[in-house]
Amino acid sequence: MNLIILCDKNTQKYLAKNLDFTEHNYGILSYENELRTDFARRVIDFLPHIVVVFRGYRNRGADLIKEILKVREEAPDIRFVYIYGKITDEQEFLQTTTELIENGVFDISISELYEQGFKKDFFDLLKTPMDLEDFKTLLQKRAENNKYFEVSETLQSELAKVVDNTQVKFSKTAADAEYSDENTAQLDELQEQRSGEHFVIGLSSIHNTSGVIQTAFEMAIVLSQAKQSISLFLPDSVYDRFLKFHEIDITAAKNGCTVNDLPIYPLSAYDESNVTAKYRIVAVLDITEQLFEKADIKVVMCRGTEWDISYLEEYLNLPLPYNKEINYCFYPISQPDFLKFNKAMIQGHCKAYRLRTSPNYTNPCEWNRNVYTEILHLYTDVDTKKKMKLFGR
Repeated sequence: MNLIILCDKNTQKYLAKNLDFTEHNYGILSYENELRTDFARRVIDFLPHIVVVFRGYRNRGADLIKEILKVREEAPDIRFVYIYGKITDEQEFLQTTTELIENGVFDISISELYEQGFKKDFFDLLKTPMDLEDFKTLLQKRAENNKYFEVSETLQSELAKVVDNTQVKFSKTAADAEYSDENTAQLDELQEQRSGEHFVIGLSSIHNTSGVIQTAFEMAIVLSQAKQSISLFLPDSVYDRFLKFHEIDITAAKNGCTVNDLPIYPLSAYDESNVTAKYRIVAVLDITEQLFEKADIKVVMCRGTEWDISYLEEYLNLPLPYNKEINYCFYPISQPDFLKFNKAMIQGHCKAYRLRTSPNYTNPCEWNRNVYTEILHLYTDVDTKKKMKLFGR
């Protein structure tokens, strides 16, 4: 892998003398001792795999965050690593790391250049990218072992509030490249697993409710066929129309019914203390409802039309703490358009999937089954071998 390193001249001399980059299969394309307004252009011209920034570089009137964002517009796969070093001023550290984290830079090292163990920490970080939780865990470990410097509880508390606010911007150009139907779901790393007795799966949409109820039914069917205990909650108006279609007495079934072996309830009957099912699937028409915000697994339906995608872009860029946790399912959408929009979702650290039309909600198509399996597998501890059997694939 190739690197560009932004650092002062003393750091450059130390690195060149004491770190063997070649031994670790890294090549140095350029040392930059100053941050100028043309920094992003130089990075794009070199196209390194990683840009390493050491605090203490000389600034010639440029803004590091703005330069990072310029690079991402043209080369989103370039990774940025920031070596902060020793924390001597907690307010400065909090401001710097907050700006980096809010713009999707989590590879932040607090190892001091001259301390014992820096070399190992440095190359480990280059080899293995961190996410936000990794960084917070690293800081906590430093607080527990303050051999080189202390990390106060106040600082840890303030950093715990910081969330990833990486902006998402969808391209207005049409998709014109050839494409493949394979491997189109963008999968993130394993989320924090929940070991409790049940999961609440919340489904909603940002603007148009198309697909919310259908997807809720399909997920319920997939879990039910896997012999998992489920409860499906529908908006009251939808529940009433569903009963009417099946000619079920609304008065008799006002608190729930079973159709096609699915236990279905009106949303107004939801009471967490009285629901015993392992999976509680809750379809809500208003994405701001607390039931959705508190759900363990969040699924948001997105339409791929030009007049709907702007609503999605606005929502993705709101400072909500759970935006990056949501599983965004596009339907209906063509494959070329999905690939185009998914590129922006990846850059914004968001999980996106494409759904297809199933013959009927009681018979989800194989493609959709695979998508639901991947989403659920991010949060549950079902191992891969059992998962294939569990979801009837």
